[in-house]
Amino acid sequence: MPKVNIRMGDIQWPATCCRCGSEEFSYRTRTEKVVMRSVVAATEARAVTLVNVPVCDRCDNARRYWFAGASAAAAIGVLFLAFTANHDTYLTPDLGMFVLAVFLALIGTTKSPIRIIQFDEKINSLKIQIYNHSVAAEMLRREAGRTDLAGHAEYLDIQQDKQRKQDREVRLTVRTLCILFFISGLYLVFTLGETTGYAVMILSAAFCLPFEITHRAKK
Repeated sequence: MPKVNIRMGDIQWPATCCRCGSEEFSYRTRTEKVVMRSVVAATEARAVTLVNVPVCDRCDNARRYWFAGASAAAAIGVLFLAFTANHDTYLTPDLGMFVLAVFLALIGTTKSPIRIIQFDEKINSLKIQIYNHSVAAEMLRREAGRTDLAGHAEYLDIQQDKQRKQDREVRLTVRTLCILFFISGLYLVFTLGETTGYAVMILSAAFCLPFEITHRAKK
């Protein structure tokens, strides 16, 4: 999902719901706890607030619906556990309902209109995950044209350079893993005579090829 770096100040959102793009929306205030630093078991978080975020009623309530479904599934699982005596098999109704509850809860965590991922207090900047691609693209365009912040052009250049470095690191990691798996497949086939090596080579190529195609398309 698109992640956009936005500096605090006069943030102007497009006049559509930031999640679904609907023109029927209300400006809302969103507050989320963002992890500032974490050392072993100690975690320091800070509440970060954004005002005038355009969100429609359906997207604002979407998480509640999924979490309510997860709670209902868990409650049904508890009832099955309490009243079902036959647990001779692994695939019991209570287990299925508990798995469904976890699945629905996980989906619910992705239904937030936006998600504040990071806050840099030194430069007063946010990294926000915007699920709507068109809204994210518009926010990037607006962020590039902001005039309410001193040194904003230099800030954008720094952020773009950081993103390019991160992209290079990801590409290097993926390519290294693919090469290592492909070499291990060759070793299995030609040294040990194991036919499973062909599957390893095919899987490594299948994993790497879509990534490379996506990378070339962005150039």
